[in-house]
Amino acid sequence: MNFKIKNTILKYLFYNSQTKTKKGNEMKKNFSFLVVFAFLISSIILGFSLSDISDNKPNQRGSNYKTTDQNDGSPVTKDTDYRKRNPFVETPQYQPADGNPNGTQSALFESFEGATFPPTGWSKLNPDGGTGWNRQLNQTTPIPGWNGGMITVPAGGGNAVAFCTWTTGGAVSNDQWLVTPQLTNMQSNEVLNFKLRYWPNSYRDSIEVLISTTTPTVAAFTTLVFRKNFSVATLDTGWLNYSFPIGTLVPNGSNIYVAFREVVADNFNDGASFSLDLVEVTTGTANDIATISVDSPSGSVVLPSSTIAPKASFRNVGTAAQTNVPVRYSISGPVNYLSNKTIASIAPGATVQVTFDSTFLPTVGSYNTTVHCDLGTDVNRANDTLRTTFTAIDPSYGTQNGISFANSYANSAPSKPTYCWKDTTGSTSLCVNRVNVSSAPLTGTLDDGYWRIGNALNGKKIRMGGVAYDSFFVATNGMIGFANNSGLTSFSPSLVSTIRPAIYPLWQDFDFRPPTTGGLGSTRISYKVISDFQLVVTYDRAQEWNSGIADTNDHVSFQVVIELLQSTSTENSRMLVQIADGTNGNTGAKYLQYHDANLLNAHVMGVQTAAGTAAYYRAAYPLSIYPGPLFGPGNSNLAVQYGNNANILNHACGVLNFTLTASIEAMTPFSVGDTVTVLLRSTSSPYEIKDGAKGYMNGSGVANLTFQKSPPGSYYVSVYHRNALETWSAAGVNTSSYNFKTGLGQAFGSNMVLVSGNASFFSGDVNQDGVIDLSDGSDVDNDAFNFVSGYVRTDVNGDDVVDLTDAAYVDNNAFNFVGVAKP
Repeated sequence: MNFKIKNTILKYLFYNSQTKTKKGNEMKKNFSFLVVFAFLISSIILGFSLSDISDNKPNQRGSNYKTTDQNDGSPVTKDTDYRKRNPFVETPQYQPADGNPNGTQSALFESFEGATFPPTGWSKLNPDGGTGWNRQLNQTTPIPGWNGGMITVPAGGGNAVAFCTWTTGGAVSNDQWLVTPQLTNMQSNEVLNFKLRYWPNSYRDSIEVLISTTTPTVAAFTTLVFRKNFSVATLDTGWLNYSFPIGTLVPNGSNIYVAFREVVADNFNDGASFSLDLVEVTTGTANDIATISVDSPSGSVVLPSSTIAPKASFRNVGTAAQTNVPVRYSISGPVNYLSNKTIASIAPGATVQVTFDSTFLPTVGSYNTTVHCDLGTDVNRANDTLRTTFTAIDPSYGTQNGISFANSYANSAPSKPTYCWKDTTGSTSLCVNRVNVSSAPLTGTLDDGYWRIGNALNGKKIRMGGVAYDSFFVATNGMIGFANNSGLTSFSPSLVSTIRPAIYPLWQDFDFRPPTTGGLGSTRISYKVISDFQLVVTYDRAQEWNSGIADTNDHVSFQVVIELLQSTSTENSRMLVQIADGTNGNTGAKYLQYHDANLLNAHVMGVQTAAGTAAYYRAAYPLSIYPGPLFGPGNSNLAVQYGNNANILNHACGVLNFTLTASIEAMTPFSVGDTVTVLLRSTSSPYEIKDGAKGYMNGSGVANLTFQKSPPGSYYVSVYHRNALETWSAAGVNTSSYNFKTGLGQAFGSNMVLVSGNASFFSGDVNQDGVIDLSDGSDVDNDAFNFVSGYVRTDVNGDDVVDLTDAAYVDNNAFNFVGVAKP
């Protein structure tokens, strides 16, 4: 685990000393929320707000609210105002094909190898305070300000770099400038080259290069060479080459200063680190064409998409006009693409955007783009090639880290669920109308709290990431955990949360307390277990947190349906989330209004295993990082299901009434009835459980069962009884009934025994381990010796007495090595 270090109390007076962890190689900033809230009051004019773990939370709507998981402190928000202050400018990331053979003389060359920093003639500006840019040596670890990472140098970069990070900037925001010496008598063919590294990719940061033609002061740097915002999860964390023709930006003969500026508006939640090296200003040549930007596609392409015509821009940075310049755009990934074009003519200093063939139709996946210009007489190949990446995503379905999801509108997905709200009649209430009514312990409050629910699954398990759980924890802020975790009180959604294992059906800052102002409104959190195979947790009219003011129109209703499995199951539970529309006020008009205007409080939908393997369907803060829709078309209801197999995300609404006819070896002679459990399983390996039901099989061997989530299709029928051998149907069953009694061939492998002409399940698997052997006989013998009676598993024949009659069945089947037969 790596951490972002708080190492200066003077600079970060409002931070505590607790280190909060983050998965992988990414770092963490840490907050002392209670004290930061006091800082918020004095700093509100700066337009940022910080999370507070008390009830004094900032008003999130319409603000630059940055959510941070109180359990691990990771920033997860997108700030529209920040993007307006720092509009994205696509940055050339040059990958030299043939080096830089032009051999021109440098007007400036700096590799920061000297012990003095800044180097002679260079200067630093720090309008926000802090120490600013500094010199760091190669292989310094951890990277200063962090609890991980290593300082590296680019090829040819010597042993040192110029460096800045969030700890060298201001206490609130960063504004750090590193300024070159004055460069005199600039000509139109002057080119700026440098190498830059941004790290880590878990925090946003931005870099600018600017020119002053007067003095090396902040106000004088009015000419922007380029700006780039590095976003969370970007792949650009290694050394990249940058090259810009700066001579064309100022009049010939100008004396200039060049500034490298690191700037973020909110140093609490943003700010990574930058390393700078090999800064060079050279004289250009007559023949030099540069690829300056990959214009589209870029970032994330949301599917379905119409055919795309990729675009890229090229600039003549040489002194001679050029004609018939070959350019090429290629894409590699799930769909490959190649298009060649020719720029007919391009004057010195001119820029041309080229539109390539409109034939690219992406599918889901990650793509690499390469754009290249190939002027035959070009003597500076360092700026010819530009590489970027983008991702094509379908917000309605996908697979992340082996976990698949699909919503009820994912028409192109291998499978998809159907929205069908489960009846909550008979549910156990946790809170009703803002009152805690549960006997289960509540940690925290009805604003930020959770209940621990044990002994409710009737022996079944919830399985996630290969681990089985017998308890669950329902949080007021739309999380359901499967292990006790103090972070379940968190109101701050995060993509790198240590609140796991869990499903985040709709992790958002909700409030179920009585309000200080406004009407109460009807609210409820409840759970129920259906037929022993479905756990249903329902949030009725969960209200967004809003400074204690109740607004009965700002609420949403959602429901979680989690598949319960036998304790011996090896597959993972599928999990369904259903979001209700505005019918009958289930979701309020104002919530839908805020949703449509992108003003909802920060929220996350997804799942995460105990090991940290995660899949996210939606994450919005308020800009969507994962853009899965919260509602269907026209704000209609929606269901989304998670599971490890993209082909069986098919939760269905239809109720299947099923009649089972069967016989149990030891009970049939006595016409004894008993409870059985029936599972419907896929007919394809690994034969996943599609549904389950429990019912009473009468003395005649007939059980009427109801399956709650089975779509039409063919299923293996597997039957379980407390002391009979698990028995499977001979093949897939595509009817609403099945009779095992008519012949031994009705069971897979003919694995039954004839009793009074009826094919019957073998009796005696007392410990339900799939084989009848001495261990079962031992259990029966012990209970018989102790005269045990009643409804116990060792009473094989169902007469409520454990005796030698029961032992005879077990001993006989153990002698014949009877065990389960299944595909």
